Amino acid sequence: MATQPPATAVKNTATVIPSLRVAVSPACNFNCVYCPPNKGEHRDLSTRLRRQWDSKRMAQITRVYSKLGAPSIRVTGGEPLHPAAFARVPPLVEAAADAGVEVRVNTNGYYVEENLSTLVAMRGQATAGFMLSVSLDATDAREFALLTQSSEDAFDKVVRGARKARDAGIPVLINMVLIDLDKPDRLARDPHIMLPRVIDKMLKMAEFCIAEGFDLKILDLNWYSQPGKMFWESNYSSATLALEEFLKAVEDERIPAHVQSKIVREPGNYGIPMPTFWFESARGKRVSVTFKDSELGTTYSYYCYSCSLIPKTGLIHAEMCQEGLYQSVLTSNQIITACRHKQSELATDLIHQRTDADIKGALRSFLTCFTLGFFQPVKNMAHELRFPRTWKMLEQFHAEVASTPQTKLVVVNEELGRRNRKKRR
Repeated sequence: MATQPPATAVKNTATVIPSLRVAVSPACNFNCVYCPPNKGEHRDLSTRLRRQWDSKRMAQITRVYSKLGAPSIRVTGGEPLHPAAFARVPPLVEAAADAGVEVRVNTNGYYVEENLSTLVAMRGQATAGFMLSVSLDATDAREFALLTQSSEDAFDKVVRGARKARDAGIPVLINMVLIDLDKPDRLARDPHIMLPRVIDKMLKMAEFCIAEGFDLKILDLNWYSQPGKMFWESNYSSATLALEEFLKAVEDERIPAHVQSKIVREPGNYGIPMPTFWFESARGKRVSVTFKDSELGTTYSYYCYSCSLIPKTGLIHAEMCQEGLYQSVLTSNQIITACRHKQSELATDLIHQRTDADIKGALRSFLTCFTLGFFQPVKNMAHELRFPRTWKMLEQFHAEVASTPQTKLVVVNEELGRRNRKKRR
């Protein structure tokens, strides 16, 4: 583990229980351009031991973790609805449901139709909440095929599956990652062009989801390892810019007026502050549009204190961690980890803990890495100048965070903010 900072840096040693992400398999039928290489996360931990999946054991770990107070269990992969993986999903959902925990299944949507009856049954089991999170990065079949390296027919199948899940009473959240595939060519033509085509694609996705009755989460691109880092450098697009253009589209009435807006975070008030807007959809259902934007700050535990990837400014660049610690990840070989950049430093092998009591003890020890002692949202004064609509939304949030005892609000680019206020006067 990383070296612990001086005790004065830790103001609150209370441990939070973050959500648990369970990776059931690296198998996936798509080959998305931004996905970690070798299909799936934590490949170094998974291949080091090469253990077989044990459904009973993984359900046991999930149940014990849930009973510790987890806010939600996220089932993912690879692709959890893939024929090679789907049999592993129901025991996990049952374990979380028995503990009274919300369940989300993160899927690419391709196999929803084939598994719809089982998903509906899971929805009935998970009385604390059940949601299908579908990755969909374009509303155009050709663009979708390019991003997923699949086919245009696959796009129709994914959208059809999402609609059938919605009509069957399953809440559907669309996840869209902002990917600026035109960036190298655009900058080569004119480095001053600031509005990438991905902004228009984002607005089309918002219009589509509001009309269809799907919730939408827009995320900026993250990197975890090579070659993902190289892809990030070439194709990153600012979610703050996307948010600013979204608010402008609402003002211009391209997007309907929202009925409510709020800054939301992970349960426990940690993680990236996410501006969220609620709309009345054409189908008579209230839906949300949320922006998960790395430039707005995130949570860094005291274990991150000496890490070279912790942000030094509010500017996003390829040498920093965009997420901090916000979620536990249970890999398919019974290893639980917290950091996607340095997996082995914040990880616990659960293979030798056979009883519920032993698993609980190991998990409690592991969860100390989420101590709320170094909560570091960033107040970037450059946003006051570049993104006035977004800045106005965040002013109240920054005021509330700055008054919280366990919080360190980091202010960057103060000189730009002063110049901007002086210019306005």
